[in-house]
Amino acid sequence: GITDDTNAIKAAINAVKGDIAFPLTTKPVVLYFPAGTFLIRSDEIDISDIQSLHLIGAGKCISQEKYFGTRLVASTNGTALIKIGYTSSDILIDGFTIDQNTKSLYAINIVPTPGDIVNYSAIRNCEFINVKAQGASIASITALGAYAETSIWEISNCGFSMNSIVDGAQKGAALKIYNAGAWGWELNHCHFDGQSEVAHIILRCGEITLNHCIFDNTSAVSTSDIQVYSTAKLSLNNCHSGSSKPFISELAAVGGDAT
Repeated sequence: GITDDTNAIKAAINAVKGDIAFPLTTKPVVLYFPAGTFLIRSDEIDISDIQSLHLIGAGKCISQEKYFGTRLVASTNGTALIKIGYTSSDILIDGFTIDQNTKSLYAINIVPTPGDIVNYSAIRNCEFINVKAQGASIASITALGAYAETSIWEISNCGFSMNSIVDGAQKGAALKIYNAGAWGWELNHCHFDGQSEVAHIILRCGEITLNHCIFDNTSAVSTSDIQVYSTAKLSLNNCHSGSSKPFISELAAVGGDAT
């Protein structure tokens, strides 16, 4: 947690690129991160052109004070700790505490382009903490491109602690999907604790299913736990809110949104 690890991680990813190829039935390449703290410069870990890559940590940290698992920490200001997109497929991120350290706007940024597919990928057993304190424009996981091919993402057993505070209010959404093609997303057994003046989850386009998710500590100035534009399709199964705010608020479609 003292020396910057960005170059070493980039070198490891570049070293395995030649071993990763289509079809998706190819056995994935695994990069294992042992227990410890890894400092990463924002905007430099880019796996946009890789398929069948699994980034595996030693598990979530027990708490922010006791780092017994694998922790990835943003060491510089920037957009994202990890960028995924373009021709990425079969990506797995599993077993990390991802600490935005109030520096990185996003922990994971999924950025597709027209004609490409981000498919059959998952984020599991991760804890997202210390979102950058810059209001509702930031988040832990984002899919912001207005294209139609990002589908089948699974997020399971993840925790989101939006615990940065500005002007007395908690800032930052956990999940923000502004992507017309975000179809087939599924969240399972996730915990959302604290959030921005808007919502834990902001859905503008796409389809998403939430199973057994818990929402706690909604801030006093927020609109709801989940904010859904009328173009989004949302399914909820056995979810719970401990908030006094409305669970869901709906907004009208924005110009250009598909219906």
